[in-house]
Amino acid sequence: MRFFLLITMFLLGNVSLYSQGNLDQFKRAIEEKEYVEALRYAPEVVLQHTKDNAILMMAADVYMEMELPDSAVSVLSIAMENDDESPLLNREYAIALSKVGKINVALSTMSALLKRKKMDKDPENFVALSNIYLNADSVLQAEYNLLIARDLDDKNAQVYIGLGDLYFAKKVYELAKDNYEAALASDGKQLTQKSILNAKIKLASSYYKLGNMEMDQQLSNEYFRRSLNTWNEITKADPKNATAFYEQGKIFFLTQVLCEIVPPRPGGTCMLLEKANFIQLLVGSFD
Repeated sequence: MRFFLLITMFLLGNVSLYSQGNLDQFKRAIEEKEYVEALRYAPEVVLQHTKDNAILMMAADVYMEMELPDSAVSVLSIAMENDDESPLLNREYAIALSKVGKINVALSTMSALLKRKKMDKDPENFVALSNIYLNADSVLQAEYNLLIARDLDDKNAQVYIGLGDLYFAKKVYELAKDNYEAALASDGKQLTQKSILNAKIKLASSYYKLGNMEMDQQLSNEYFRRSLNTWNEITKADPKNATAFYEQGKIFFLTQVLCEIVPPRPGGTCMLLEKANFIQLLVGSFD
């Protein structure tokens, strides 16, 4: 009997160590932004921690990052069954629902949340509603909720990111730029590192779009310079961000092509350049 108990304890100990090992690897992968690796551990981590909402929400974030909202909804529904008191959990669940086209369920979830005490005074609930309406292509409703959020707290950086996302979706890049800049210029207390990174990605893209649209060459060059600087900030914060490297390369390539097709000045210098090579000027701005 003692031998049997020892074997049982040994096996249970190994299972516990295996479970902890998976969780550690999962967290490390997220910290290092290795989302493909994190995705590999996510199913087992969810099965091993079905009562831990913090871990379930981490797994849902991985699924959303990997554009698997159906899986995120499944995981977040388990968390909601555990304890649906967290406003953040309700918001993330509703947004995930909207990503899979369940707009009515998402709106119902947010409606229930807003009926709770003081929840209609929290601007982030209206930012979440705007995201849901954006996913439903209801731009006017999205804008309406963001304006409510801004009236509640005009210093909340998340509100300005929401407005930036709205105008970016509408391809009004000047207003998108203004709102992302306002959000990133704040103290950032309401923002996660992920929110900051996503805002910078869209800000860099807005600069690039404005550079392409601008007729004034000097201002166009300035937008390209800002885009490159912002992409460079992104690669420093997230060295594994392939999009950032691709976009920087695209701007360099565009600059080189334009220099080839624009006739040189009498002295043999590309017309896009002022007193120094434009590409070198852009690279130098990283220093």
